Amino acid sequence: FNTHLLGHVARAVTADPNELAIRLGLGGTCAHLEEALTHPSYANEHKGSAKDNQRLEFLGDAVLGLCVSEQLMDRF
Repeated sequence: FNTHLLGHVARAVTADPNELAIRLGLGGTCAHLEEALTHPSYANEHKGSAKDNQRLEFLGDAVLGLCVSEQLMDRF
């Protein structure tokens, strides 16, 4: 586990989500990056600061389910 990299990521998130997007190779802006990285407990404790990641997690689970289902249908 690369703790040095984790330190860079943590500093980039707290400083500017767009900086993290650049470091991850996503370009300069990523509209949902802050939301994707915000745990529900943080959003609950800091009302109005950011949306939590529950909506994006639900969407990701649905997309993953679709992809797996499609592969299963193609193979069997």
